[in-house]
Amino acid sequence: MKRKNRILIDLAVILVLILGVTLYCLHRPGYPILYKISDTPLNRMVKYTWNVGTPDKKDIKAVCKFDNNDFILSCSGTGAMMDFDRVNRVDAWNILNNITTGWAVNIDRVYVNEGITSIGTNEFKWFIETKEVYLPSTLISIKEGAMDFGYDTKVYYNSTVEDWNRIDLDEEWQRGNWITQINCTDGIVEIPRKIY
Repeated sequence: MKRKNRILIDLAVILVLILGVTLYCLHRPGYPILYKISDTPLNRMVKYTWNVGTPDKKDIKAVCKFDNNDFILSCSGTGAMMDFDRVNRVDAWNILNNITTGWAVNIDRVYVNEGITSIGTNEFKWFIETKEVYLPSTLISIKEGAMDFGYDTKVYYNSTVEDWNRIDLDEEWQRGNWITQINCTDGIVEIPRKIY
């Protein structure tokens, strides 16, 4: 009888240990595949705001928020967005990564609102999981590496094909060459593929 009780106790201890390790892994930042998006630190953060204008940072405000299971980044204001250094980057992806204690944040939608005239160097670096990007009709330039979005990202420009073709695009405006087309109000602009 003592042996049978001892076996049951050992079995219970093993089950409790297995359950404890499983729960620990499900809630540990090192295991993002097992971690539900609703449990991430960014979801607990209602919204986060920082300034990205140039020459005055306060001219444009970036706001990231979690809304209906989507991470949304919205940039509002007037004028140009600032440039970010490729080496010592403090761009949107790194800012969001740092405030979420190291979580890789996938922004679902990006809104660059009317009034913004330029998207700065490396502005949206590492946004390869973004589903949709909305660009304003007021845009006159897009700088090097500013549009680092993925193959499946849909880009919407709030004006005509003719207006899109007037935008001053840096030769390396979309480093990685992932974007294949721009959806304008009156048609689609096909983006030629580069061979690196």
